[in-house]
Amino acid sequence: MTNSTGTIVEYSRADLSKASPAPTLTLSNVGGILSFDPSGDLWVSNGSTSVAEFTKSQLTRSGTPKPNATLGDSGCTLAIDASGDVWVGTASGLSEFTEAEITKSGSPAPKVTITTTSLSNSCKPAFDRSGDLWAADYGGSTVLEFTKAQLAKSGSPAPKVVISSPALNSPGDVGVDRAGDVWVPVAANNRVVEFGPAQLTKSGSPAPALTIAGPATGLNWPWAIAIEP
Repeated sequence: MTNSTGTIVEYSRADLSKASPAPTLTLSNVGGILSFDPSGDLWVSNGSTSVAEFTKSQLTRSGTPKPNATLGDSGCTLAIDASGDVWVGTASGLSEFTEAEITKSGSPAPKVTITTTSLSNSCKPAFDRSGDLWAADYGGSTVLEFTKAQLAKSGSPAPKVVISSPALNSPGDVGVDRAGDVWVPVAANNRVVEFGPAQLTKSGSPAPALTIAGPATGLNWPWAIAIEP
């Protein structure tokens, strides 16, 4: 999870049941938008000019690691699907770039572009285990689900599910854990909220199943999150 200070903090799975857990790992001066690839390496976009990769082995202890790789001119929010393709969230929707396209320099055309008024200001998307994509609309204070089938071709599909809980006051990125829980940092309220799978089967305004907040958490205007594969 990223703070506004450029610091990434990690919480163990066991500690996520606590209201105010202490971080198990802290990385300094590397913060940004986060996404894990299928091998467990962490990719970090600074939101403006570059994307850096940190290997799984670099994520075992706190510190200020040097990126294993840096890609320039790639400053958008991102998520990586099971095939290694990169999905980018922008102010106008979502775009997919294939793994082959992101290994070379240039400005490739997206394989798929999803444009919809429901994503007026999209933060980082995340995939669940079925291949459906979840994304937050910062401007609309909602979290949306698009099915794998809807993502197969360009267009403007209506979201399968829209979560518009009062707890989502200007949501940041989205993270989905192995159990199918959706986690959303809410910078304006200095907290992170969780919605369980049973709450995500249909559109509505559920209360979060869990809220993480308080001084012991190390949270400072949280807005980016990633969950290990």
